[in-house]
Amino acid sequence: MVVGGAAFSPDGKLLAASDMGVARVFQVADGKELYHLSADFGPVSGVEFSPDGELLLTWSSESYPARLWHAVDGTQALEIPVQGITAGAFTSDGTAVALAANGVMGLYSTSTGETIGSLGNHFPAVADIAFAPENDLGESARLAVLYGVNVDHNLLVNWKIPKGTQQFLSGAYSGISLAYTPESYGIAVGTWDGMVQMVDPEDGSLLRTFTGLSAQVQDLAINRWYQLAASSMNEVRIFALPDPNNQTGIKITVPGGWVDHLAWSCYLVTASMDGTIRLLDETGEEGVQTLKTADDGYKNHLAISQDCQHILVGKNRSIDQWQAPDWQALRPWITSDKITALAISPDDSIVVVGLADGKIQFLERKTGVLLRAFPAHTGLVKALDFTADGRYLASGGGDGVVMVWGVK
Repeated sequence: MVVGGAAFSPDGKLLAASDMGVARVFQVADGKELYHLSADFGPVSGVEFSPDGELLLTWSSESYPARLWHAVDGTQALEIPVQGITAGAFTSDGTAVALAANGVMGLYSTSTGETIGSLGNHFPAVADIAFAPENDLGESARLAVLYGVNVDHNLLVNWKIPKGTQQFLSGAYSGISLAYTPESYGIAVGTWDGMVQMVDPEDGSLLRTFTGLSAQVQDLAINRWYQLAASSMNEVRIFALPDPNNQTGIKITVPGGWVDHLAWSCYLVTASMDGTIRLLDETGEEGVQTLKTADDGYKNHLAISQDCQHILVGKNRSIDQWQAPDWQALRPWITSDKITALAISPDDSIVVVGLADGKIQFLERKTGVLLRAFPAHTGLVKALDFTADGRYLASGGGDGVVMVWGVK
């Protein structure tokens, strides 16, 4: 037998080995062949067991689809119509498989075989990501991704998640920050030259431009009344999306250096470079509370729970946190590497931390206990975003890769 690929089951009791047109499963203890898969699925290039050992993935480098099999008896579970595969792997929770083919990596559900996400390896570093405000990854689901590290190397792509294709790709916007607003208003792109450009999510054309900001737009946030906040240097401007005559918005001066992160739910929360966190009321006009983190030169990564009772700020290797109503500081959590991205799940149960070493950590929101951690990117994790229902998480990395993960 000429072995094209081999894999042990997680418990070490089974060995799967692929041959030309056949995949065989053996008992490790005595070398006995339990069964073989000899359906017409072409030259088998690789095999892989799921983390729980219940499924076996096979793929081919030629014009044959990938397949999932029940590991216990070799019966087929489902077919994934991807051909010319060079590598395959299960996600750590076993809910999806990643398949690399023709220079593109796709993520596919192990229960349905449907595409969860797709991404290429030819893009520059990810600057920001944002899901369209929908509740699931249905047929109309979209994920906007801003690629680029400076004004000269910049791409905006609106990915159609279920099919893993592009709604549009545009190099017309020199963006640094991103927010996906409701469909009629478009994708908000904060630019290097102090504008917020509203982009049509269907074809990437320019719908509208907001001005008045003095420098690059560091971050964007939107509230339930479709007001859009944009930060630049030590100011925030608030623009009313439904108002066709609103162009320059309302200016709010924020002391403490550049405002590098925003969040907007029950409060408009600003995080400044000197470590000052300010809570304004939900209109953004009145101050409510001022909090303080270390003034150490590291960038703030801000997250606020959906119930507005908890504020978290990741900075360097520490996650500082405060709890309403008195906003007393709670004990900080310490991470294994520098924090480069932060998010809270919509149900407030999980805190997701992106790290400089490319790993993603899932922490229990109430205790900070590490639930799971896994390598996600070969470069640092640049951005994280949940779908509105919390079932999926997107991560973007300095390696130019975007991944979509099943969370529950």
